[in-house]
Amino acid sequence: MALRVHLRVPACATAKEVAAFARRAEEAGFDGVGITDMPMALSDGFVSMAMTAEATSHIRVACAVTNPITRHVSALASTAQTLAELAPGRMEIWIGRGDAAVYSVGLPHANLRQIREFILTLKSLLAGESVNFNGTISRMRIGGGTPVPIYLAADGPKTIALAGEVADGLILRVA
Repeated sequence: MALRVHLRVPACATAKEVAAFARRAEEAGFDGVGITDMPMALSDGFVSMAMTAEATSHIRVACAVTNPITRHVSALASTAQTLAELAPGRMEIWIGRGDAAVYSVGLPHANLRQIREFILTLKSLLAGESVNFNGTISRMRIGGGTPVPIYLAADGPKTIALAGEVADGLILRVA
């Protein structure tokens, strides 16, 4: 197995600049770019991901990292499926506790139960399955399209174990 290298790109520039940077990363031979999702602090990561998908042809594009607190799972599922339409087989969703994205709006980070439920619900929605939202059964009409892998950003043994249980992969965070 070959080593794959992805760059984590903060969306601190305009979406056009992020997309141009990702195009240069692709030309330089990198395998992927992860674009941060930190509302209130940076440019919108999902707009930057869409522009990056359009500006590149084969590099993988990840949301690096979103969370269950500031992004509702139904909105993220729709966004992920739409991005997968723009770049089939190249999109990834990386999920974490929230950290700066949640602290900047006075909220606590997600706990393991919330992360588990979020990932399982997201996978169900992306697969086109029905889910229960507080007693309302619903499904995403565009679900069941191009699969979008979901990775869990983890730094402790319980979160690493959770990644093995519910995610498609692990982003290991080391300090």
